[in-house]
Amino acid sequence: REANEYALLDTQTGRMVVLDISTDGKSVTEGTQCRRRSGVVNVCDQVTALQTAWEPDGTPNWRHYFWRVDWQQVRGRSVAVVQERRSVQVNLYDLKTGAKVNLFERSLGLTAMNVEPSSEGRLRVTARLGFETGVINDAMERLPAGEAR
Repeated sequence: REANEYALLDTQTGRMVVLDISTDGKSVTEGTQCRRRSGVVNVCDQVTALQTAWEPDGTPNWRHYFWRVDWQQVRGRSVAVVQERRSVQVNLYDLKTGAKVNLFERSLGLTAMNVEPSSEGRLRVTARLGFETGVINDAMERLPAGEAR
């Protein structure tokens, strides 16, 4: 597995923020012409792998990069919240300065994250940490003070 396979690029300044997200996880498999062999085993004549942000049942494919990167303009700053390192960390980046702050870390992995900007300039970040949900009501407070764009 190669790390750092995705990046965010500011086309005006040329500054690039490299992200530790693998290309693994973009695909889901779906069986067709399946028949149930037992209560827990299906036998399918064909299996197709699709690159999609959605599971066959319509739920999000949380391993897809679409759900792992969320960038926003908050308090005059371009920031990104990124689920990285094989879903072990959720980090906040200031895209202008490159500053990076860890928001959540769990060695067994995080299953999902959600980012909610508010009209008051806060950035609420939640992450599913196993059976618990971690909440940071204003992740922007964790970034070093920086010059607003």
